[in-house]
Amino acid sequence: MKTVPSIRRLLSIAAMLASFVAYPVYADEPLPDWSGPYIGVHIGGIWSDFSGDSPSGPRGWDENILGGGQIGANWQFDRLVLGVEGDISKFNTESDTAFSAEEDWLATFRARAGIAMGRLMPYVTGGLALTDVITTVPGAGRDSRVQPGFTAGAGLEGIITQTWVGRTFSNMWSNQAVTGKVEYLYVDVPEENTTIGGTAVSSAASNHIVRFGLNFKF
Repeated sequence: MKTVPSIRRLLSIAAMLASFVAYPVYADEPLPDWSGPYIGVHIGGIWSDFSGDSPSGPRGWDENILGGGQIGANWQFDRLVLGVEGDISKFNTESDTAFSAEEDWLATFRARAGIAMGRLMPYVTGGLALTDVITTVPGAGRDSRVQPGFTAGAGLEGIITQTWVGRTFSNMWSNQAVTGKVEYLYVDVPEENTTIGGTAVSSAASNHIVRFGLNFKF
């Protein structure tokens, strides 16, 4: 039987991932500029809470490993860093009822706002989420759709090194850096009504994501 993940477990994962970016600041290095485009990858965990108004609608908790990629850009104004980011993640979570709902992937398109603190940048983020939802009624069929919703969260990003392509290309990409981040995202999938084989089913989901990312900044 699937159970609700404990807060202690979530915090322990977040603390472990944060240790990758919470490193000392080196006094002999210039303060970094967070401006510029970047591309990267991420991995983490997702916890999904399924619900719905129909009598036998999808319900229950599930959890799984999540992984994917992201692309974005930052603009720095003194200590304020504003940015945009889009990402896509692959995973699989499913309700534990006869009428089941399954989430297969999600994409988010978010704004970010952070405070530059040398090599570290705490930030908040929020925007649009698109989740692939598959609803199944045993003996009647299944329905697959991309459900729009919203996402919001916060994170901590840190610069690991201020070069990644070597000296040969340093003039072309003078603002290059490798950064690591740990973040939490809440993704809400609003309730959607559908009819499968003459059976009305409604489903919704709340998703909690903790993930570690690695970005390559140009």
